[in-house]
Amino acid sequence: TKEGVNKPLTPNSQIPTADEHYLKIKPQYSNSFSAFVPVMTGCNAFCTYCAVPYTRGREVSRKPQEILEEVLGLIKKEYKEITLLGQIVNKYMTPLDDELEQYIEKTLNTHGIQPDTVPELQDADYRTHKLFKFHHLLGFVGALPGDFWLRFTSSHPKWFSDELIDTIARTNKIPQHIHLPVQAGADSTLRRMLRPYTVDEYKKIITKIRTALPEAALTTDCIVGFCGETEQEFQQTKDLFTWAQYDMAFIGQYSTRPGTKADLTMEDDVPHDDKERRDRELTDILRSTSEGHNKKLADKKVTVLVDSIKKRKGTTYFHGRTEGQKNIEFPSPTPDTNLVGTFVKVHVTQTLPWSLAGELV
Repeated sequence: TKEGVNKPLTPNSQIPTADEHYLKIKPQYSNSFSAFVPVMTGCNAFCTYCAVPYTRGREVSRKPQEILEEVLGLIKKEYKEITLLGQIVNKYMTPLDDELEQYIEKTLNTHGIQPDTVPELQDADYRTHKLFKFHHLLGFVGALPGDFWLRFTSSHPKWFSDELIDTIARTNKIPQHIHLPVQAGADSTLRRMLRPYTVDEYKKIITKIRTALPEAALTTDCIVGFCGETEQEFQQTKDLFTWAQYDMAFIGQYSTRPGTKADLTMEDDVPHDDKERRDRELTDILRSTSEGHNKKLADKKVTVLVDSIKKRKGTTYFHGRTEGQKNIEFPSPTPDTNLVGTFVKVHVTQTLPWSLAGELV
């Protein structure tokens, strides 16, 4: 037993309330074409490895009018990528009061949006239960005029509803990309992590996504070497990676976060060398599946948001990302061309395991 294992966890009554002032801060954007818009802060999930509930407090959803006004300001400035941000963004929810209903109706009228083009605003949660959930927000923002991509992060499998999948599938502004963290591929590991779903439930969500969005890129987060992870449990994670055929994954080797339940009540007992090896083995599977998906894009024309420019060996190159968040690079047609912050069409001429290369159409 590790030292400190019997220390009491922070009582719920002492967990801070999320700092609502964070949602009031006037944002400063790092560039003029891509922006993150926070829609909530804090977290109630208490995954055993995560410190967020103890550092950011309980969940607080931002007032929809504030979110929509910020988004409308970005659209007016012709931002090309707007990402709705929350620790578990798909848990966003606020009461639908008269003030919000009137605001939504006014905004629809102002922008000439027919209510029936936002079917989310006709469902039972909205009309009967008077709730404004994440799929309502997503559908409403996606109906606003403008040439932009609408992304969101980070979502949680437990709250990835059928309604959300439907909204993503019918909203043209949402790119063909879903990020759905799994964290582990064994039910026993998920239970120790306090992740409230099983591998089978997670796979059913993926199947629904693949059915509704067959062209979508799928990415995930995964932790290797979590407390007590056996070789058999890790093999189940490898099996899931093989089955899911991810386009990309953010693989982390477990390390303790002070004050979390895992830190206080569990032993970080997987040797570092095993964590390194498991990381490599998952990466090997990922390299194969990523390369397979990338090869499907060979000789195709893809939409790219250009985000940077650089010179290499006397040639100017642009770097950007596709709808599926795939990195792509292509040479500039002239030395003084500036395409940063714009959408362009690129003909894919080369596919690599982790990236693409092409030529400007």
